[in-house]
This record gives sequence, C-alpha cells and structure tokens, in this order.
Amino acid sequence: MTAGVLALPVPLYLVTAMTPAVLLPVPVWGVAALGSAATGLAALRSWRAAAVSCLCAVCALHAAHVRQAALTAPLATALDAILDDRQAPPVWLRGRLLDDANGDAESVRISFEVEAYRVDGGAPWIATRGRAQLAIGGREAFAQASQWTRGRRITLPALIKRPQIWRNPGSSSPNWQQLRRGVDVIGSVKSAALVDVVPGAPWAEWGARVRAHVRAAVRAYTPADQATTASVVIAILIGDRSGLDDEVVRRLQMAGTYHVIAISGGNIALLSVASLALLRLVSRRARLNAALTLVVVVAYCGVVGDQASVARAEAAAVVVLGLQVVGWCAPPLRIFLAAALAVAVADPLTIIDIGAWLSFGATAGILVMATPITRAVETRVGVWPAAVALFAATLAAELALAPVSASVFGRVGVAGLVLNFIAIPAMALTQFCGMALVCLAPLWPAAAHGCGLASAWATTALVRSADLLLWAPWLSWQTPPVAAAWSAIYYLSLATLAWAATRRVRRMAWLSWSLSALVIVTGGVAWPASSAASLRVTMLDVGQGQAIAVQFPTGQTLLVDAGGGGGSFDVGARVVEPALWALGIRRVDWLAITHGDADHAGGAPSVLRDFHPREIWEGIPVPRDRRMQMLRADAQSSGVV
Repeated sequence: MTAGVLALPVPLYLVTAMTPAVLLPVPVWGVAALGSAATGLAALRSWRAAAVSCLCAVCALHAAHVRQAALTAPLATALDAILDDRQAPPVWLRGRLLDDANGDAESVRISFEVEAYRVDGGAPWIATRGRAQLAIGGREAFAQASQWTRGRRITLPALIKRPQIWRNPGSSSPNWQQLRRGVDVIGSVKSAALVDVVPGAPWAEWGARVRAHVRAAVRAYTPADQATTASVVIAILIGDRSGLDDEVVRRLQMAGTYHVIAISGGNIALLSVASLALLRLVSRRARLNAALTLVVVVAYCGVVGDQASVARAEAAAVVVLGLQVVGWCAPPLRIFLAAALAVAVADPLTIIDIGAWLSFGATAGILVMATPITRAVETRVGVWPAAVALFAATLAAELALAPVSASVFGRVGVAGLVLNFIAIPAMALTQFCGMALVCLAPLWPAAAHGCGLASAWATTALVRSADLLLWAPWLSWQTPPVAAAWSAIYYLSLATLAWAATRRVRRMAWLSWSLSALVIVTGGVAWPASSAASLRVTMLDVGQGQAIAVQFPTGQTLLVDAGGGGGSFDVGARVVEPALWALGIRRVDWLAITHGDADHAGGAPSVLRDFHPREIWEGIPVPRDRRMQMLRADAQSSGVV
C-alpha cells in the first residue's frame, strides 16, 4: 500500500500539504508539530516515506508562515492608530515601484513595495514592509506618469486607509479577502509635485525603456481611428491593460475570451515556439536552442513585469525548457505538476489565487481530458484534425473550469466552444504582428505600418467575435454560486470517470454523476429562490455609496441603488449580486436609482443585465447625465420600463 501511494507524483503531495496550511487558521507551531509527527510515523515504514513526509512538512510550514505574514501585515499593524483616525495627517512612505503607473479618466494609480515610513517630515524613517496602492490626481500626475516606472524608488506623503473588506451575505470571510487582495494599505496623494523619484537599477531602467518603446511604436503604427487596436496589442505584448475600454473588457469576459488578452501560458508558449523555430533555422542542436529560448523567455518576462499570470507562465516555461536543456523526458502531466509546485513554493498564496485556479485548472483539464475527447470526436466526425484538437482543448478547459466560473464569477457559458476558433488565432496573429511591428518600427516604417494593419484586422476579429452573445445571449448565463461540496463531487466524479475509462459499466455510472453535478453547478439547482416571511430590509456594504435590498412578504423585491464607483471594479457584479444571491433573490422587481452619481448608479447596469427588473425608477431625472443615459438605453434595449 505504501509503495502504491508513493507511486504518485511527489509534487502532488507537496501542493496538497500546503493547501490546508494556507486555508486553515492553524498556527505555525501547530503545523510544525503535525509535520514532525507525520515524519516520525512515516519513518517507521521506509526512508522514502519519511523523506516525502519531511518535504511535505517543510512546504506546509512555509505556507503557514506566509499566511501568517499576510494576515499580520506589518505595515498596516505599524500604522494602526493612523488608519483608525479619519483626521490623521499624511504619512510619508518610501519604497520601490512594482509596476508602471497606469491611470483612468480621474487619476493615476501606482503600486509599490513600502520599505520605510515616517509620520511627519522631520521624524526618522522606520523600516517596515508591505504593499501600498495609491491614486494621484491632477493634470500634473498624467504629465509625470511616464516617470513612475517599475523598479524606481519613490518618496511621497499619502493619506492612507485599509482596503475595503466586504461584509455582506455571500461575501468571503475577512481573512480570506485579506489573503487574496495582496495590498496592505490604499490611499491618495494630493499632488504629483510631492512625489520624489530616484532611478532604479540599470536593468529596471532598460526594461522601462523597452516598454515605453512598445507603447509608442504600437500607437504610432496602428490605425489612428481604431484606439481599441493599440490597447489590445499593448495588453498582449507587455500586459498593460490600462487602456482597454471597460465595455470591451466586459463583453470579452462574458464571451469567455478575455483570457487571450492577458499574458499567460498561451502567450509564453507562442513566444517559445517562435523562438525555437527561428533558432532551428540556424542551429540543429536542440539543447542549445532550448537554452537560448529559455534566456529569451526569462528576459521577456523580466521586461513585462512580475504579474501573477506572468510568473506562473514563466515558471512553467522554465521547467519545460530546463528539462529539454538537460535532456530529461517526462510525461506532460508530471511537468505540469512540477511547474505548479514551483509556483506554489515561490508564493503559497497562489493556492487561493483565482487566476491560478483558471490557469492551472484549464491546463490540467486539457492534459487529462483533451486526448480522450479528441479520439471520441475523430472516430465519429471526419474533420480537420487541428479543428478537432482546438475543440477538444476548449471543451476540456470549459469542463475543468465550470465550477470555478460558477462559484467565483456567477456566470458560465458555452460561447467559448465557438469563439475560441476566432479568438485564439486572432490573438496569435496579433502577438506575432505586434512583435514584428515593435522590431521593424525604427528600421522599416513601411513594414511596421503593414504589421499595424494586420494587427488591426486581428484585434477587430477578436473583439467583434464577442458580438455572438448579442445574437445568442443564451450561450452565457448567470448562475448563483453553489456549495463547495457540489464542486468537490463534480471533480471527484471526473477523476473517477478517468480511472474507470476502461470499465464500461462504471464509466457510464460516473458519467451520469458528472453530468448531474455539472447541471447543479452551472444551473443553480441547489440554490432555490426564497422569500422573506416578513418585510426584510438589508443594507449592503458597498464602500462609499448605497445599495438597499427590500424583500416583501409577497415575494417581490426592491433594490434601492446598486453601489458603484470609478475604475474597472464592477461593484454591481462583484459585490451587490453575490449578496442578492445569498439572500435568495433571483429577480429584482423594481430597481430604484435615487440619482446618477457613480456610487449609487455605477452597479445598476450589471443588476439590469443579470436580474432583469420589471421597472426602473429614476429618483432625480437628469436628462444629460451620461451614466443615466446609458442606463436608459440598456433598459430600452431590454424592454424594461
């Protein structure tokens, strides 16, 4: 029995051991004690079992330490008194920028690692650590934003506060939210003139110049009348999505193709394949080509930044290319587990990162299910093998991510099965044309213009493909989150189905279980609508703003305002709607908007789209208000009074 257990991949054990250390409130000393006891018991069986148990204990101890450090937040703990005082003066912060500044119509946002602070200009600096995210307003901020690049050190005075913790029905626990957010304090800076900037290391300055060249070249050589083209190309090349229109982002998210815009495994894989193909024209030495491609990938990821999706893709590429360099051959699933382990050890909080769930879940689904699906389709339908492979990979990823999409985003769909045939080739063409444009811009402007036109065509196809949902909205639907138990049953059924693939009777039984669990997960069968026995009024926590849910004994519901605010964070979809689901509300009969301010009407479009109110009441009609004009247009197109 021990030999059979140890036959499983060791990375699977290590990641499994880290998961409860991140999720459960067990102190570090408790994890150490449990790990020591487990190692001692394993040593009674064999030295291999003891070695694996010891590695699991070390990984779990590391994960528990990272969890405790994230919850204690040294920066926020040191500034407790100031964070609780609404009249507190600005605090001076000093640290290193984590990314290039990006902004919206109102302000410029910066994110940096804080290294020291002081409570006033004359006090000594106190060393600390933590992350801060600040907004800098005024025209001067937009003029100086190009100076605030990743790697540079800044000093500034800021009005700070703790990040918002949502306390609504259906919200995650405060600890869970704190672990996920990755920021210790947020705030604002009065003026860009108060920000002192010091150049960073030479490689950081070089990377900033490369990113600036990419932005300038793409904007110069793509059609001026297609602003979306430049934004999409820049997002695909260097991961800067600040220029994307919120409506474009929402449409791609609903269509299930937004993942192609974020730099992830697909982009790094295309870069690696292109590099290997070009190097093969010069050299036939496979190991040398893999080593050079590894250098290219690491340099590219260093220029792009240390976003979580980039780090995950880089770790996977380093593992795959590194094995090719040393000449080791391993099954793809074991390589995937090794990459997942490398990412989890580097940052154990990856285990609860939704982006990691999507990336690794899709990859695992493709590795496990794509080949059986391809064989099943090829035996029944004689079509182009590449099309079958793409369909099988898409279907496998959708099946693997269905519970995640339903539980986290409250939306599932099958549009991706069709749209990926357009989105993925369009993304690949955009990436290759964008890279060629950037390289040719200073050498051959005419060719750069040609690459810009090709990029415009590809991005137009990518964005317009989401219009399919306008013609067939039933391809994507809203669903309430289900209990974690049903997701576990679904994944267990899929795993058992793979195990029983050669046994026809067992296979049909577990296939039925899997389909039943899939229907419950994606259809919200486990969450029936409920009505209050008496009048119930729930004032939802939406930060600054208002959202009040009124449930009448007759079963009807009134929602007064829907929260909201500036930026791309949709309070309506991410905060208000989960609370309505948790209250048992399946439809809003009346949506009352007291006035058109962002913190009252900003979440209304999402509620209108997903909860289909019969009537919308406008408290203070302001015919020229842009936000209310858009809401009226959406209501009219939906047939709402």
